[in-house]
Amino acid sequence: MKKIIIFGDGGFFKEQFYWLKDDLAKKNDYEIEAIASNRNQGKKIFNIPVIDEKEITYSEKRYLYIAIGSIDSRIDIIEKFSNYNFYTLIHPSAIISQGAIIGKGCTISPNTIIAGDAKIGDFNSFNFNSMISHDCVTGNNNIFSPGSKILGWCKIGNNNYFGADSIMLPKTEIGNSNMIGANATLNRNFENSKILIGTPAKIYKKEKD
Repeated sequence: MKKIIIFGDGGFFKEQFYWLKDDLAKKNDYEIEAIASNRNQGKKIFNIPVIDEKEITYSEKRYLYIAIGSIDSRIDIIEKFSNYNFYTLIHPSAIISQGAIIGKGCTISPNTIIAGDAKIGDFNSFNFNSMISHDCVTGNNNIFSPGSKILGWCKIGNNNYFGADSIMLPKTEIGNSNMIGANATLNRNFENSKILIGTPAKIYKKEKD
């Protein structure tokens, strides 16, 4: 029997725990072993024991799953456990093209669409009702909030956060470590480490004190 350890015990976890159970419902060779968290250790959540990540040991039959919404926390886990197996959750209601490629450690939530020949890197999280279209390529560890839409021929780097109902228009590109606000529409290219808001998206600048 293959074992899954889930990282996280917050709101992100509460949603994805049930989606993971939906995914595992027809699989007889996986079971959830534990929840790894820096709080609630020694307790149980949903009748599953909570452990410290230091207790995790490597096994070919042990898989890790990240149910955390913080980009930085996700990076920390990915780096610490780089040699481990990671589980990819694909909810039964998701629509996945036969031509799509999906990396390890991803989350494909309810009613997500991965269309055409999209190439999805590792550790990407697609929340419910999100979609990515044909000829799109993503890097690693991006979070796509509910309703986000990535249209054809888009290129996405690593560690980006897409807010709810954000949109990338066709043939646009974005680099690494950007935060795209809810309902923002990207109609041109952006590089790295920007906060983007509005339609069309612009770089947000805080006013000086």
